[in-house]
Amino acid sequence: MWKVVRNLLLGGLASLTLASANAQTPKTSDSADLVKRMGGEKVLPLSSGPLVNPLCRFDEHPWFEISNLRPGSNLRNALEMDFVCTGPLTGTFHVVATTNGRQHRFPISTTVLNQRRGLITCSYDVLKDKTEFGADVEAYVEFTDTAPIGNRRYYRSAPKPVNPLYFKVSKSAIRGNVPTVTYARELRPNELRIYETRKKKYGPPPPPPAGYSVAERTVTLVPGTPVLAAFEGEWMKAEVLSVSQASGTPRITIHWPQLGHARNKWHPTSAIALSKETVEKLATDPSSFKPSVIIPEGALQPPPAGEVVLTADVKLVPGTPVSVYIVGGGWEYKVTSATAGTVTAIRNPHGRQEEQFRRDQITIRKDVLAQLKSPKAVAEFAAELTAMRKATRKRSFRSYPIRIDIPSGYARVTEKTPLKPGMKCKVSWGSRWDEVELLSAPEDGGVEIYWPKWSNKYVVTLESLIASESAVQTPIARNNATAATTENGKSMAASHGPTFRIRLKETKRSRVAVMKLIMELTDVDLPTAKEVLDFTPIVVKSGLTSSAAEEWREKFEAAGAVVTVEADKTKQE
Repeated sequence: MWKVVRNLLLGGLASLTLASANAQTPKTSDSADLVKRMGGEKVLPLSSGPLVNPLCRFDEHPWFEISNLRPGSNLRNALEMDFVCTGPLTGTFHVVATTNGRQHRFPISTTVLNQRRGLITCSYDVLKDKTEFGADVEAYVEFTDTAPIGNRRYYRSAPKPVNPLYFKVSKSAIRGNVPTVTYARELRPNELRIYETRKKKYGPPPPPPAGYSVAERTVTLVPGTPVLAAFEGEWMKAEVLSVSQASGTPRITIHWPQLGHARNKWHPTSAIALSKETVEKLATDPSSFKPSVIIPEGALQPPPAGEVVLTADVKLVPGTPVSVYIVGGGWEYKVTSATAGTVTAIRNPHGRQEEQFRRDQITIRKDVLAQLKSPKAVAEFAAELTAMRKATRKRSFRSYPIRIDIPSGYARVTEKTPLKPGMKCKVSWGSRWDEVELLSAPEDGGVEIYWPKWSNKYVVTLESLIASESAVQTPIARNNATAATTENGKSMAASHGPTFRIRLKETKRSRVAVMKLIMELTDVDLPTAKEVLDFTPIVVKSGLTSSAAEEWREKFEAAGAVVTVEADKTKQE
């Protein structure tokens, strides 16, 4: 199957060349040079080279010497061999092994490659079947040339290579009797155009023109510095828009005026050239360079029209609308507090967690700057912040539905519960209860907690929490309960009999009717009632008298539910 795929890629897709595919076809080397590239091994000419065969390597490609081809030393490995390699190792490498008339491709890990010598193992794990290798095996190393793949954490899966070219970068190693050896072949004209175009676009730039030299790391670039920057193999006039040291190494944002800001790019110093005059001016008077536009830290493009990067002299008040632009887009925030260097804000419209940014990462609208000068700005922006917090959607809170029995002495937290910072509560996590600490009073249905198990802060719904019964009771309820106990004494306690609970086991008929009963009995909303049905068997209600429990059992059974009445495990006081 892989032969068919490679045939399609190299035959059909190869005709779809890159931008400069219409350029004149470069000439290939003579046959003696091709054989020399392959360590003396034969190279098939265009007229007789099968399209599925790998390509003859170029001098800039690495070279592998593989030897001592042998069976795997354990049941996991199909094949093992010794290797030594020279040259650059940027790219993807495979061992291609042929046995019993079938070809298999085994990836070579970066860790093994970086050692440049040692042992290559070919594991059965990459094969669809565990067919043992025959006694006759041929193996060689193959290099895949394609466009660079970006940071893979932004992809759900690794993207497919574009117009891949497969080069043979070792001679074939043979074990047993192999009548036909796989030889490399010459490149076809369209393949050669693809390779040369890709090398020009993604390879190292050519030497800079006369009067310029590649920027040395000792030279400190500043925004506004005029430079020559390599773009797809050509040196073009450009300017430095920003220089960031956040990652430890300079990250230089380059802007080519003739290409527009859409092509702005982070560039290494090896692709930047400076004139002698610019180097001298950077050493004596770097402040004389001014960028054509100021961009936010971490962004590639300038802010939209009507916005400017926030400076240290702008006095912000709570509720001031600002924006944060990074690669991929911008987000609106509202300021909660600010200092001369940093701004703390929450995301609009459903931010609950505060985030901190440097001022040079933030942009602000010009009309907002004018509004900040008004005496009414403090009150107006504070009102907007309050309104935004009230309008925060409830689903932005974390919810941990209670689906296990509440421990003895605990009760659910409600809106009437007098919560205070430092109060100890519990949250259900799977089949257990975790203790948490309340950090802020409830607001708009949510409460901020500190979860020691995860060493982190979260904003959760009130319905996710339980607390001790004494803490859950309101002061009025506690006073009334104390007075009643004092007045009636032991006779009050004696009048209470044992309590019971209803356990819902399953629903045989109408789920809707059963959900209505759950909502009526427990005073929960429809989504919660549906969740109760999804997690049967489950205790629906506890603390009922014997008569009340039997009454509800009859209602549930009439609706088509299977329920049982059980005595509460909680000891009666």
